Amino acid sequence: MLFPGEQDTILQTARDENLRSYLIVWLLLRQGLTRAELLNLKVDHVELTDPERPIVYIYYEDPRWQPKERKLAADATFGTAFRLFLAEYKPERRLFEMMPQSVNKLVDRVAAAAGIRKRVTPQSLRDTYAVEQAKDLIGQPQSAIERHLLQILGLAPDSRNRRSVGRYIKLAQPPIAMSAER
Repeated sequence: MLFPGEQDTILQTARDENLRSYLIVWLLLRQGLTRAELLNLKVDHVELTDPERPIVYIYYEDPRWQPKERKLAADATFGTAFRLFLAEYKPERRLFEMMPQSVNKLVDRVAAAAGIRKRVTPQSLRDTYAVEQAKDLIGQPQSAIERHLLQILGLAPDSRNRRSVGRYIKLAQPPIAMSAER
């Protein structure tokens, strides 16, 4: 998981590298996309009707995976970067024409350039997103937080996914205070 300062640093480093790197890191870290979802994004999966509130649609062609479909609210920063990306890179079909291993290498390269010494992967960026989302919901019933995380991450409500989400909720809790007595 990345701490808040590391999140800001990796995003800025990716932005300094280029718009493609920035959008890839942003979508993994701020939208919680999986690497496969990222690589399947098409140009028309991003709605820019309201530039201040773009929407990212996650679609699946295979009917078995369609329950994972969702639409995610983005922000104006993403909208601006996305419009600039379209103008510069002119993608025709998929947003990011690259191999899965190339995404791993890009994330690794950006993290190293950002001076982050821990291992950073597309999955650890998604995990960071999930914990940050859980932090925003602390105080609500655990079942409501769990339902929300399963929904925004596009996860089926099975026992394995519930365990993962439970871990995110646990990591989002306030730190345990030390006893004053020693």
